[in-house]
Amino acid sequence: MNRAFPTIKSSITLVVLFLFAAISKASGLGCAQDTIIIDGKTVVVERVVDYEEPPIPEPVKPRREKNEVRHTKYFGGGIGPSMLLVDQEVPNSNYQTLNEFINNHGKVRSGIRASGMFGWKWKKIGLEIAPSLDLEWYKNHYFARSSLDDSLYQFSSIENGVLNQITRHDLLIGVEFYDVEAKLLSGTLFMMNLHLPLIGIYHHKLDRTKHLEFRAGVGPYWNLSLKGGPIVLLNESAEFEYVRDSDLKNQLAINGIVSVDWVIKLDHGVESYIALGVWFSPSLSPQFEENALYNHTVTRFGARVSFNTFFKRNRNKVAQ
Repeated sequence: MNRAFPTIKSSITLVVLFLFAAISKASGLGCAQDTIIIDGKTVVVERVVDYEEPPIPEPVKPRREKNEVRHTKYFGGGIGPSMLLVDQEVPNSNYQTLNEFINNHGKVRSGIRASGMFGWKWKKIGLEIAPSLDLEWYKNHYFARSSLDDSLYQFSSIENGVLNQITRHDLLIGVEFYDVEAKLLSGTLFMMNLHLPLIGIYHHKLDRTKHLEFRAGVGPYWNLSLKGGPIVLLNESAEFEYVRDSDLKNQLAINGIVSVDWVIKLDHGVESYIALGVWFSPSLSPQFEENALYNHTVTRFGARVSFNTFFKRNRNKVAQ
């Protein structure tokens, strides 16, 4: 019994050592070898000499998201041809303009509109101040008072563009009437007008580079300059008056504006756009309503090409 105990003790020791060695190898531990002698028997023992811990990753800083910008500012300008539909008004109904009288007034006239813009945009809607300068011209006929016959009795017109003077002559044998063509002068009536509307805008996105812009607004409209007159008012009874250039300057009206623009982004990295559009601008009040002799109401429409760009500090924050 006494001899069996050391044998059992040795066996348990060997089992424990071998289990420790196996667990160490399975755990990937680096070991060094050594030997011990138990009851005259040599036993190889591996001991742990190193342990490499897995690297601990550095904490990743969370990305700081930029706050969404709800609005941005932009500016731009445009230019294009315009057409005018002119409705002439004479407060004294006994008169009409010479151009109308000879049936050569031409309701459709031509011009050029140059416009600027400064605006704010909130996602799909915006607000814009858009001053525009209208340059307009059309043919105007008039006559000199000194060119009229002393025996003028009536005006008439039986041919477009021609004014006839009916003269009356009292003779011993009775009264005679003669038809004499009046000498007309022709010039170009040139006007320069300023429109300063406040406009609301709706942006409709088509894709990453294109969108539509719908505009509607209203604002004051001033006549800054008028040259090429005078405008002559007359009637068949040979009565006439002149509306001179000075009577038609610096008059105020109210005009509206409605437009649609197709807008294309020029570059993915730059918030600049070019637009092609059409506009319609009705006159909501007569242009010269303070003048006792002559007014006209003008409806304007046209096309334009324009360019606008967003301010640099907001260029990457525009919601399209």
